[in-house]
Amino acid sequence: RQQYYFHNFLPSQPNLNLSNPVVLDAMIDTCRFWLDKGVDGFRLDAIHTAKLDNDWTDNRPRPRTDGIRPEREFDYQAQDSAQLNQPSIQILSARLRELVDGYGDRFLMGELDGEDAVAVSKTFTEPGRLHSTYNFN
Repeated sequence: RQQYYFHNFLPSQPNLNLSNPVVLDAMIDTCRFWLDKGVDGFRLDAIHTAKLDNDWTDNRPRPRTDGIRPEREFDYQAQDSAQLNQPSIQILSARLRELVDGYGDRFLMGELDGEDAVAVSKTFTEPGRLHSTYNFN
């Protein structure tokens, strides 16, 4: 069929096109459904991957450094500059926070990663965004 979709992880986990306002609204409506059911909040898995570069820019090559594990060399050949931590992801963060704040004492926590995990965490936890983040570094 010559049709493709993007996925950061498993082929059974396609990325949603959160650049499309209809898709973003559907995501917010789904969260509203669960908040109405009484959940205390959301853990947002790999939230740094939720929004892609709209221009589909290639990732920049990573400068060659010592210490790259040979068995995973391909993983480290490119910086994830075009597919991770895009500034526009904060539209989702702000929309979710606005929704959650309307339900009282609820909580948003995001799992994320990046070249500088502390800096990335700061962008996701600015006022009006996620309450907290964590990473695996």
